[in-house]
Amino acid sequence: MKYKTEWNLGLLYKSDKDPQIEKDIQTIEKACSVFEKKYRGKLFTDSVINLITALKDREKLATILNGSKPWWYFALKSDMQSDNAIAGAAATRIEQRLEEASNKLTFFRLEIGSLSLKKQIAYLKDVSLKDFSYSLERIFDHAKYNLSEKEEQLENLLSQTSYTMWVDGQQRVLSQQLISFKGEDLPIAKAMSILADQSSEDRLALNISISTALKKQSSFAEAEINAVYNYKKIMDGLRGYKSAYSATILGYENDEKTVLDLVAVVSKYFTLSSRFYSLHAKLLGKKN
Repeated sequence: MKYKTEWNLGLLYKSDKDPQIEKDIQTIEKACSVFEKKYRGKLFTDSVINLITALKDREKLATILNGSKPWWYFALKSDMQSDNAIAGAAATRIEQRLEEASNKLTFFRLEIGSLSLKKQIAYLKDVSLKDFSYSLERIFDHAKYNLSEKEEQLENLLSQTSYTMWVDGQQRVLSQQLISFKGEDLPIAKAMSILADQSSEDRLALNISISTALKKQSSFAEAEINAVYNYKKIMDGLRGYKSAYSATILGYENDEKTVLDLVAVVSKYFTLSSRFYSLHAKLLGKKN
């Protein structure tokens, strides 16, 4: 059986010039504007009934935003054709427009997060809101780190230039790297994916080739990680996170004390893994 290995972008749009692309972008922009007009400045958090109505409307809007076909079309095309600058530029332009549109919704999360602790507890206990209890709990957990609406909107816009573009750029550079292996030039992603399936000798040779290719891009990678690191450091500082990992732990819905206790236990018994790999190397006849 022959498996298809490329996305069929025709299922999304006929071509890059398909007029439906612009229509779909405008539909998203209009939906965000309509939602903002309906709820900004309104008392949608003053009662359970009003909050349920607002949350249902926000849920419907999320379906439209998360399924953004225009962006997916050009983003996937850019992934398939790493040298296609037109597709990459189109994805970036669309992402900017969608970010500006979704920024109109920032007030909604901030308004819910500003509820008093007493009201937060009451809403989380209310059975009428059980379908939204998870979403509300997440909003309340993050509320203490919220910035002003303008600051939140600015961060959303800056994240593209301070994070997304750096990461995407590095991925595009790497996707163009070819690894010579057994008389065949492999994209670096494919070379990495088959590495574990090779014999010991071939695995070592392939690993050296991959490492060499990665080292050639180290200057770009260094600039990327410095940009991403400093952006996160600045934003975490503004939000008031006490540690570099606090936002990540909260984002993964874990308790910080539990994670740190786990780290302490694992670190304490590092010698066990060291002994294991020493014995493993000895059994394989390799130098430790």
